[in-house]
Amino acid sequence: MSVTNITNLYFSSSNYTDDYYKFLVNQGDYQSRTIQANLYISKEKDRSPLPYSLTSEAVTVTYEYVNSNGETVKTAEFECAKATSIGDYVVTFLIPNVVVENYGIVRAQVKVYEDEYTLLNTSLFKFYVSESLSVGSIEDSVVPYFTRPILESGSPTTSTVGVVSQLYIDTDNDELYYCSNVSGEVYTWKPITELPQATETTLGGIKAAAKTSADTLPAKIDAATGILYVEPSPTYELPQATETTLGGIKAAVKGIGDTIGVKIDETSGKLYVSSSGSEDWGLITESAT
Repeated sequence: MSVTNITNLYFSSSNYTDDYYKFLVNQGDYQSRTIQANLYISKEKDRSPLPYSLTSEAVTVTYEYVNSNGETVKTAEFECAKATSIGDYVVTFLIPNVVVENYGIVRAQVKVYEDEYTLLNTSLFKFYVSESLSVGSIEDSVVPYFTRPILESGSPTTSTVGVVSQLYIDTDNDELYYCSNVSGEVYTWKPITELPQATETTLGGIKAAAKTSADTLPAKIDAATGILYVEPSPTYELPQATETTLGGIKAAVKGIGDTIGVKIDETSGKLYVSSSGSEDWGLITESAT
């Protein structure tokens, strides 16, 4: 995930002013809306702040903004990702669409839940929302071409901020998810774990036995529909049997007077009948009756 805005946040804000945290966010530029926050804490008065090491704590961010109707709105809490590859005191988050629906100043605060009894709040920080000059405003249903996969520890939740079709990789087990829907502040992530079976209308996987020497016709795919095709089998016409050609014959339906059976010579393929009901068998010829 690209980061263009980096800010230092402190759990004790006595030595810092609001101006220290201001930065610019463009509505249509997802890079400017991606924030890296470095967390620091000072547990003693007048002591220099130290990086706050995150382990299993839950980290969220909340916003206060003015919507398109001019009303001040406070959001629910959005989950922050812990960027352990950068440092254990770093979190990242993508400012959601709803917060930047209007221009102007937005106030925000990061919260760290140390345990069920202890909540740490960072200093408030501000950013100014402006209209993007290069990309333009982007709705939830539109996917920017520069959206990158999210690489974080643990599976995504409904508060994991993303855009439709964005990928999420759980670095704990390499499981893959994609964002299928965004509705307000709720983000739907679906695992990519099972390939659907291909049907007439669904693009998916197939099962096939190993090729044998008898399988000579390759299957080809229609790039537009995803359907597989093979060349049509050649039309076979059974030849008529003759004295020298092995082939088919035509015969009328057996009647009451037809009592002499016909037998075949397995070597030559020729047919024989018994002569006058005796055990003497003769070749069927054109003059046989």
